[in-house]
Amino acid sequence: MKRYRKNAAALLILMALSGTVCKTDLSNARLHGVNLRGSKLRGVELQNADLSGADLRDADLTGSNLRNANFMNSDLAGSVMDYTTCIKANLVSANLTGASFRGADLTNASLEGANLTDARFEVANLNNVNMKNAVLTRAVFTAAELRASILDNARCAGCNLSGAKLIAAELKKTHLRNADLSGADLEGADLSGADLSGAQLRKANLKYANFEDARVSSSMKKIIQKQKIKNFNSIIWTR
Repeated sequence: MKRYRKNAAALLILMALSGTVCKTDLSNARLHGVNLRGSKLRGVELQNADLSGADLRDADLTGSNLRNANFMNSDLAGSVMDYTTCIKANLVSANLTGASFRGADLTNASLEGANLTDARFEVANLNNVNMKNAVLTRAVFTAAELRASILDNARCAGCNLSGAKLIAAELKKTHLRNADLSGADLEGADLSGADLSGAQLRKANLKYANFEDARVSSSMKKIIQKQKIKNFNSIIWTR
């Protein structure tokens, strides 16, 4: 495996190969603002690389190592990030519209303010991830791990969180209108001030979850009453 570090050679090689780079080691590479739209980057080592402001629309990074990589303000719309290692990756304010992270490991990553509309995270590990103020409209998190993750004030309308593990997650003032939380584990989660109007909660574990001033559809009242939640009496019931 060839190795290129901390110089323009990495970028020149990427361009020379017309966007086809597989199993190349670009750890610590400085690729700020690079145009890699539609590139094939399967299995690439990009640990600690700087790809802030980069154009990675429709790029395929399946199985790549992106640990500690910086994707701040990058455009990754339509990209394939399946089974990538994104531990502690910086994806703040990135455009991830329609991106796929199936089976990826994003433990401790930051996606604050990112656009994740229609993105897919089936069976992904998002434990301790920061998604505060992110846009997650219609995003899919089926059976994903989101333990202790922060989704405060995130926009999750129509989001599919069925079977997801949201134990001790922070969802304060999160917009969850018409979201699917059926079978999700929300034990100890903080949903204070969240809007769950039209959200599906059947078979969800809500034990010790905080519903203070949360807006919930009245059709879910009997389901919630059966569980030991916090601040049941302060729930605002909606039609």
